[in-house]
Amino acid sequence: MCESRDCKKPTFDAFVDGFNLYKGVLERRPQYKWLDLRKFAAGMWTDHCLRDVYYFTAPVMKRFASDTAPERQEKYLRVLRNQGIHVVRGKFRRDEKWLRLKSITRPEVIEPELPSRFGFVQSALNTSSLRALPDVPKAHVWSFGEKGSDVNLASYLLRSILSNKLNSALVVTGDSDLTTPIHFCVEAGANVRVVIPNKQLGNAALRQAATTWFELHPSTLENFQLPRSFITPKGGNIVRPQEWS
Repeated sequence: MCESRDCKKPTFDAFVDGFNLYKGVLERRPQYKWLDLRKFAAGMWTDHCLRDVYYFTAPVMKRFASDTAPERQEKYLRVLRNQGIHVVRGKFRRDEKWLRLKSITRPEVIEPELPSRFGFVQSALNTSSLRALPDVPKAHVWSFGEKGSDVNLASYLLRSILSNKLNSALVVTGDSDLTTPIHFCVEAGANVRVVIPNKQLGNAALRQAATTWFELHPSTLENFQLPRSFITPKGGNIVRPQEWS
């Protein structure tokens, strides 16, 4: 692992799709969320020297009154900024939508699961399904999503490569929308390594566009955790959220 500015190895910048990394590996593994991004990125390409890290994310929104997710996210972003990481923010949207149900089986319609009451709920779902034929029943839902991070990542990556400021880039994403900008960077002569957070993410085209790629095993993140108490350059103390222990 090397991060020295006077390193004799080839240098690279890292571009991290924060939302994709979260959905791919961190959402169900809070013990890995206190991730040291600099060490992680450097560890993904040990025969190169890490230069700069760009982290693309969006401010999360409160889902309910006591939701502390925004405070936890901001605490983590403070750590990243104190490490010299470039935090690039997109937007987080909440929309109302009518969406078609994938299944009408009671346990697959709502979470937490509705209790069984003599089959009444399932009977109601069956009735709704019959009324909706030949279509399927719909549910009125809140849709939460991140907007702009993939465009930001593509823009920063292309700017760095096409302006000849960078010859090698590490891109942490499984978003197939980034296939074309990665292809353009490789076509321009850059060496682009893609780390896919989850084998379910990323299609064949994304893998083919990269110079090299591999899938991230969740247990790898255990080796790249920040200390429980992070001391800033000015002597401040940022403590890991209890929910991430």
